Amino acid sequence: MESFWPEMATRKHKVTGAKEFERLAAVAKLVLVLPHANADADRVFSVVGLNKTKRRNSLALDGTLSSI
Repeated sequence: MESFWPEMATRKHKVTGAKEFERLAAVAKLVLVLPHANADADRVFSVVGLNKTKRRNSLALDGTLSSI
C-alpha cells in the first residue's frame, strides 16, 4: 500500500503526459488513514468499567460520605 498509491499518483498517460490517477490516489490516501477498528475506544471503556462499581458509584451517608 505504501508504495502502490504514490506510484498511482505519479503515473502518467502515455500519450498526453497527464497524471492518470492523481485524484483517486489522493482519495485513497485519505481513506486509508481511517482506523479500521475501535479497539482503542473499547480499551478506555473497559478501564472505566473496572473503576466504576456500584459501591464506588454512590455517595451513601453510611459509607463513603461519612468517611470523608
